[in-house]
Amino acid sequence: MTELLATLPTAEQASRIIAADIKAYPQGGDKREEHLRLFGAVLSREVIKGAWAARYAELRKDAAAPQKFERRAAELKKEARSACQRAILFIRELTQPATAPEPEDTPEPEAAQAEPKPRAALPAVIPPQPPPASWDDLLTVMNNQHAIIDNVGGKTVIASWEPSSLDPTRQIIAFQNKDSFVLRYSNRYATIEITTMRGATTQADVPLSQWWLTHHTTTGANP
Repeated sequence: MTELLATLPTAEQASRIIAADIKAYPQGGDKREEHLRLFGAVLSREVIKGAWAARYAELRKDAAAPQKFERRAAELKKEARSACQRAILFIRELTQPATAPEPEDTPEPEAAQAEPKPRAALPAVIPPQPPPASWDDLLTVMNNQHAIIDNVGGKTVIASWEPSSLDPTRQIIAFQNKDSFVLRYSNRYATIEITTMRGATTQADVPLSQWWLTHHTTTGANP
């Protein structure tokens, strides 16, 4: 009996062995039952089980994290696709001229049809042009077409929907950095009101890209 007790490790030694095996799991294999059998006499079985349970929970949490990120990324792509589609429809409505209705031909009697009479030429009908969009409408178009994505591969980018190079009838999502976005809208300006140091109000032209990026209602997406 004395020899058996002498071979058992102390509680501190057993704790070190268990901690090392738990840290090496799963590469080092699951030694939970072995620990209960070897060290159950010097440590509480509940303590051993609890230490292994914490390690199991930690691994399950790590395994679930990438799946959560992938689901969020898929949701962001779906939201961006829907926003760009709405922007395309909105732009088409603003730029599509109204078509004038075609004049209906009035049926004539058979006698009149036998001797057709020359018709006077109708004056050209110029469809009314749509009024220019307000800055609020333009902000809506920009927000629907573009979105700031906080983290794509560790970088903040601007997402937009563009025609596919393989099939122009399809829209694909494209990512660009700030420099490319600023260059894209470098020849477009927004007129805003500013207050001078003397308290007077004046108007100034700022690049459209800078105006949208710094607007307090600019669309942004968080992963």
